[in-house]
Amino acid sequence: MRLHADPRAFLVKVMHTPSDGAPTQIVRLHTHGEFQALKDAVLVRLLALGTSGSELTLSYDDDDGDRITLTCDAELADAIALAHRSGKDRLLLLAVFAHRSKLSNTTLSSSSPHRDSTSAVEQRQQHQLQLALAVATAVATVSLFTLAFSRR
Repeated sequence: MRLHADPRAFLVKVMHTPSDGAPTQIVRLHTHGEFQALKDAVLVRLLALGTSGSELTLSYDDDDGDRITLTCDAELADAIALAHRSGKDRLLLLAVFAHRSKLSNTTLSSSSPHRDSTSAVEQRQQHQLQLALAVATAVATVSLFTLAFSRR
């Protein structure tokens, strides 16, 4: 077992089962408790594995067996604290990609069938831009962390 260089970092295993029936993907990451940085890193790793989607949700099962969705640093800290209390050295998260339906942007009209295909193209372009922005943000975050830790 490889030990992480920073003892303050907590190991996180993230499981993702693609909706297309492909095998479950598991990625291992370390977190310092920053939810958005963790979410960005998970997004980059899963996109690199060929996963697609428009909205990533991270969740875990609490000690009552309830599925809890993470949305902020405090909730991530609670999840890590629960793992510690349970004697675990890692946190298991479930990653789910939701595919947004933008029905409000699609107008059905018998006089303009081209309008629907244009909306679909615009939606794909918007989705690709969102993914590119998320990847760029995650890469920048990782670069900043690497730079900060290399100067210590």
